[in-house]
Amino acid sequence: MFRLSSDHPLEQVSPIPQPSQQRAPRADAQRNTERIRQAAADVFAEQGVDAPVREVAARAGVGVGTLYRHFPD
Repeated sequence: MFRLSSDHPLEQVSPIPQPSQQRAPRADAQRNTERIRQAAADVFAEQGVDAPVREVAARAGVGVGTLYRHFPD
């Protein structure tokens, strides 16, 4: 059986970052989020809360997958 010694480089890997240590979203992701929020506000004001999600995505200029990635619920 192979065993790593305690001075092996793989033993010195930093731990997985906790939520408080994670980086801020990329600039394009932040722009997408803001565009989705604005489009949703406009679409819902015009058509009510039963408006199609595809309409919100289209107005925001993003795909439906991007919309659900940012707002899964």
